[in-house]
Amino acid sequence: MGKVKRPTLSVKLVKKTICKMTGLDYDTVNSVLDTYAELMYKTIMSGIEFQLPKVGIIGFYEIPPKPEGMYHNAFLKKKVMYPARPGYLKIKFREGTRVKDKLKASTLFGEGLRGEEYRDFLNSLYEGEWGKPMAHW
Repeated sequence: MGKVKRPTLSVKLVKKTICKMTGLDYDTVNSVLDTYAELMYKTIMSGIEFQLPKVGIIGFYEIPPKPEGMYHNAFLKKKVMYPARPGYLKIKFREGTRVKDKLKASTLFGEGLRGEEYRDFLNSLYEGEWGKPMAHW
């Protein structure tokens, strides 16, 4: 079974939606988003993490350098001398806690109790012992 392809919001549709939500003209929104994208690109290329408001952080993780040496090549089925490879940074997106929790709550599927129902179930279990609800998210 293949992966499910998720719908994607195009850049053009994002700009049109912002125009409708804010009442600004298309050229203003276009220039602001272009400036924002340029700032994000320059920040990331300089190795600084970039925070997206209310969403998360675009950060990095290190790929360590690999020294030169004899390594087994599975395709050739023999040992091959490889040159040294420098280390580098790869991009990693770290979602914010609020986004992570809300995404989980809004995309639950399968059988079982949903968020509100599960919270009420937990509260009914422990209500008599402590006199106050235990789960209060």
